[in-house]
Amino acid sequence: NRKAVRYGPVSRYAPWAKACGNCLNMNCSLLLLPIIRMLLRKLNNWGESCSLAQQNSDFLGRFFARPLTRYIPLQKNIEFHKLCAVAIFFFAWGHLIFHFLNLQVANNVTVRLFRIWRSNTFKYYTGAVITNAMFMIYTAAPDIVRSSKFEIFANTHHMFTVFFLVLFVHGPVFFYWASVPV
Repeated sequence: NRKAVRYGPVSRYAPWAKACGNCLNMNCSLLLLPIIRMLLRKLNNWGESCSLAQQNSDFLGRFFARPLTRYIPLQKNIEFHKLCAVAIFFFAWGHLIFHFLNLQVANNVTVRLFRIWRSNTFKYYTGAVITNAMFMIYTAAPDIVRSSKFEIFANTHHMFTVFFLVLFVHGPVFFYWASVPV
């Protein structure tokens, strides 16, 4: 790597920050799938139509027309959404901590590489906005808040628009991950 030879190597924490960022890309794109009602309705209707076709079909039709709802638990969509949110929480903290450790250990090299990539401090500001949006969403997400003050839960969950819009700017690779769910 010519940049590592020219400017010096980044710390051993940089690959960990990158790995957490890639896990964030995947989980943030999966986060939207279980709450898209139109998609759930179409999958459920398709599964029911396959189930009806299975009853009136020959052996080969029964083999290929298995109902989708047997394999994908569509009624567990909120649990899957919460599981993705927990994974996002832990990977976001890992991403943040490893970036700060990288800056502490190899500050000069990291700052030089960020200048080369023309993302001087912009990534830090977008990361701060994303972190604040996540903080607002996560603080109003517990079941006790949702059941007692649903308006707070709903209004803070609308911060997902800020979260995703800034995430598209923060990590340009996220566009490839989220193009289908968004």
